[in-house]
Amino acid sequence: DGIINGAVWTTGKFGSALEITGTQFVENIPALFDTPIITAFTVTAWVKWYGPSPYPHDYIIFDGRADKPYGFCFYLRYMTGQLVMHLNDDSTVIYSTLTVPHEAWTFVAGVFNDDTDTLRLYINGKQDSTLTTSLHHLDSYHPAMIGNNHWALGDGQWAPINGIQDEIRIYNRELTASEIYDLYGGSNATDISID
Repeated sequence: DGIINGAVWTTGKFGSALEITGTQFVENIPALFDTPIITAFTVTAWVKWYGPSPYPHDYIIFDGRADKPYGFCFYLRYMTGQLVMHLNDDSTVIYSTLTVPHEAWTFVAGVFNDDTDTLRLYINGKQDSTLTTSLHHLDSYHPAMIGNNHWALGDGQWAPINGIQDEIRIYNRELTASEIYDLYGGSNATDISID
């Protein structure tokens, strides 16, 4: 659940999706969003990035941060368009080697597993990068935001995805590489649930 603030419904990868630019966002996603996460999680989304925005900040897909060291953030890196995820604080950050192209639907996924001490990033169903970490996931106690920096209303540091987002999902487990590939549509797209 969440509240759409200025974002516009448009044609998505599947059905409709939200275009988020400027000071638009989806807010008030309850802080309980990550309570079911115990030792692992996966976040996935389809994004159609327009490219760098006029705002000098990263391009946020999902902002689940609270004050350090709680929560996580999933985004595209400022100017470069690399996929990024950081866990707990911005000292443990994983960057993709590939970049997300402009104006093309791209499937992105970030995975954390505390049992194996790993962070992983996937782009279009294929693993791109891996990082070893000793950190644990600590539940956020702030409401989350889709498509922008959830502190921007107070600090003015807008960080819109500057594009369209569709099918954002968070799982309370590590999806396997084959499950992520299937969500991308790699084995048989007609078998993918898009509800």
